Amino acid sequence: MTSTSLAQGFEIGFHPGYDTYRNLARPLQEKAIFDEAIGLDRYGGRQHYLRFEVLTTWRHWEAANLAYDSTLGYNRCEGFRCGTCHPFHPFDFEQNRELGYLYRS
Repeated sequence: MTSTSLAQGFEIGFHPGYDTYRNLARPLQEKAIFDEAIGLDRYGGRQHYLRFEVLTTWRHWEAANLAYDSTLGYNRCEGFRCGTCHPFHPFDFEQNRELGYLYRS
């Protein structure tokens, strides 16, 4: 990604592997390689095939210092799976706190 591309409004998105949604070590490993390749360390993305587990995957994205997540869409139809098109901070009910990144459609 060049600074010209960023200046033109293009964005890089993280798209970790198929089995990363339950395994914290794998997305952290993939993100470290990605960070080095693109020269950035804070950006967003979505899970591969929209594979997701509430709280587990959200905590992994926070641990990876990602800016936002766009995973929670439907894979077979249109619509807002979270009931809104507005960005929000996911909430961890077990730890009673907002997580440190945005979910956005």
